[in-house]
Amino acid sequence: ETEGEMEEKREMEKTKKIKDNHNNNNDYNEDKTNHENKKITTPSQVLYEGGKRVAIKGFYDDVQVGLVDLAWTSLAHSQEFSCEGYRRALGVPSLAAPVGKRALLELRWCRPSLSVVDMRPGTQQLTAAEDARNSYRFGPTRFSVVPRTAEGKISVRFVPNQDPDKLVRRFREHLDAEFARLGSKNRLELSVDARGHWWEADTSSPFFSAAEVAVQKEWGVKPLYVREGGTMPVASQLELMLGAPALMIPMGQSSDNCHLDNERISRRNLVKGKNVIRRLLQEVAYVARAQGRIRQAGAEREGVSEEGGGDYYLSYKN
Repeated sequence: ETEGEMEEKREMEKTKKIKDNHNNNNDYNEDKTNHENKKITTPSQVLYEGGKRVAIKGFYDDVQVGLVDLAWTSLAHSQEFSCEGYRRALGVPSLAAPVGKRALLELRWCRPSLSVVDMRPGTQQLTAAEDARNSYRFGPTRFSVVPRTAEGKISVRFVPNQDPDKLVRRFREHLDAEFARLGSKNRLELSVDARGHWWEADTSSPFFSAAEVAVQKEWGVKPLYVREGGTMPVASQLELMLGAPALMIPMGQSSDNCHLDNERISRRNLVKGKNVIRRLLQEVAYVARAQGRIRQAGAEREGVSEEGGGDYYLSYKN
């Protein structure tokens, strides 16, 4: 063997020895930390009962009765939604429970939900940009040892008439109690990044009726009622800030991949959506003029001048 070949052989033996030591250390660490590592991941497992219902005491309390009633009036005999179509859209072999169309809509629209949306090994001393990049990097290229911390993110969607502060308190109490039962030397930290309030449209508002008219004029069909979008806190916040009713008018299709890769909207829907807004503004102008005439007539009957203006909005529940 030449001197170069001998040097290369020694280097290979050295590398092999390092790898062997690394593997031995991993075996030792696995034996030593396996129990504690299980304790780190346990909190996410105690959030659900049998993988179906949220285990937090009182999580389903204070839900308003009859939330699906109005939507059901327009969907009961509609072919737009079916349990089988819903299953195919999800891409699953079967639904978790054999339920009818109304029961499925109630579960989807009218019950609070809790989702573990992210779980990862803890990261330290990383910028926000670095942490975001690492969030989507998996496998041995990111970590080669068992991490000493773990973190997760949980999203809670709730419905009328639930209180977000009460839900947060119950969530904390539940996790603290479950974690205490483990007797672990680890530490559990909980933080709430953001919270908002549910929102529900006032279907008795003349502006809701104006939106119905605008949609029907543009598309030539009566719109269906759906209970979606109410968990976005911006709607209730805008109502409180502006003192005016909010409306949500979807423009897209179920195939638009909303909030996913390749999110899109068809040109036809975009143009017609613009026309719906134009028609809605015209209808709102009619409503405002009508309300103005009603207020003026009332003021004249009471002998009160309307000079100085005022708003023409009907009362609206927040």
